[in-house]
Amino acid sequence: MRPEVVLCADTESVKSPDLIGLEGENLLSQPWLRLFCSAVEVRAFLRKAEGIREVWIASSDDMEPINLAAAIKKDTREQRVCLLAFDGGGSLKSRASAAGIDATLTKPDFAAQYGRRKRSYAYDRDDDCFQAADCRPPFSASEPTEPLRDLPTIAPAGGCSSAVSPCLNEGARATVQSSVADPASMSCGEFRATARKGSSEKSACTLSVVSASGGAGRSTVAVLAAFFSQGFGYKTLLLDADMQFGDMRYMAGVENPLTLDEVVADQTKLEKLVSDGRHPALLAAPKRLEQSEFAGESIARILEQASASFDVVIVNTSSHWDESLAQVLERSSHVLFLVDQRAVSLRAGKHALEMCSRCGIATTPFVFAVNRCAKNALFSSFDVACSLGGSHAVELKDGGKEVDELLGAGLPLDLIGSRNDLCLSLERVLIDILPGNPENPEHSTAPVPGRAKRFSLGRKGRRAACL
Repeated sequence: MRPEVVLCADTESVKSPDLIGLEGENLLSQPWLRLFCSAVEVRAFLRKAEGIREVWIASSDDMEPINLAAAIKKDTREQRVCLLAFDGGGSLKSRASAAGIDATLTKPDFAAQYGRRKRSYAYDRDDDCFQAADCRPPFSASEPTEPLRDLPTIAPAGGCSSAVSPCLNEGARATVQSSVADPASMSCGEFRATARKGSSEKSACTLSVVSASGGAGRSTVAVLAAFFSQGFGYKTLLLDADMQFGDMRYMAGVENPLTLDEVVADQTKLEKLVSDGRHPALLAAPKRLEQSEFAGESIARILEQASASFDVVIVNTSSHWDESLAQVLERSSHVLFLVDQRAVSLRAGKHALEMCSRCGIATTPFVFAVNRCAKNALFSSFDVACSLGGSHAVELKDGGKEVDELLGAGLPLDLIGSRNDLCLSLERVLIDILPGNPENPEHSTAPVPGRAKRFSLGRKGRRAACL
């Protein structure tokens, strides 16, 4: 059998596969896998090889893995190249994305991918093998599939034996899903390319609200944006990704909301989360601070799952720029970047943008917004645009004490209905950001059962059906 996958790992890892997350595996016994330890040899092989579907770069004896993966991707564009980023953080993943590497895999992701390939080979073998082992997997198109992350433990190396038969039924279903990449391991460019494909799969518009300093008004803008989006007619989710100190539940006036740590423990709970027509659905920050880091590691998977159930996802983020925030940014359709009227906020914003440039995080989706603008405010959108190197900036008006009073009481609809200056300016910004046109009757003027009235927003008579 001609090998379909190439793995490059250093000699020690080939001898002891547990070092790369494949405990108990005999890599040399896999006919679908071609092993290399030398960067020179693997590049020479791939230039001439045919039928190679995927290349996994864990390490090598003579070259840094990320440099090798980038070189292979440059040598041959038609092969999918995956970097095994076991110890790297957001910086490594961003460098990989900038180099055009197709995906970065964590150790569990790599183990699952290896298992899928191995079971796919077992399923495609000669029918006599399956008949002899009495393990042909019953499968029909109507049979429910299981999440990729819930795949069974990798079977021992070897042929089709009774040792592997218990997992073949699930392996067949995993084979059907093998072409769907794990969003947690996707690069920024790969994820957006997948989202743009004209497939039947639904993908929500994700708007993340960020700032580089606390107190810029991030939570206020996020909760109002979610209520505006729901009022425009979009089925909206407000996701509080400020893992430690998110307060969306209080500002939105929702008691006992579903929380991120609950979804991490049982992902089926997210499927039951719905908006009620007047209010967006809310996925709140973890109940316990000690759960925040664990929940942050699953944010990419949660965003992907939510995209299938909602039209718009509004993400409230933390002022702490870490790996979870990088994953949110890479998966956002638009990013509303807030700067307020303090010099420290502007300096922090420039600092964050420099980090994005170094780490390869695309800033094309960023919309810069100057918050709390007033007649005698320190900064205008022009000032901020000049400071940020000519980037276009919009203005959000100062809403005054009314904003804190009503949102502090959990009354965002009352604040929107008061025609507050902040709400009016934010509505104009959202009309340009959200998909389609909220002024379209399909979104904003169709009557919604149970609504007694609607109120006018905007100077040109735009109407948002928020009540």
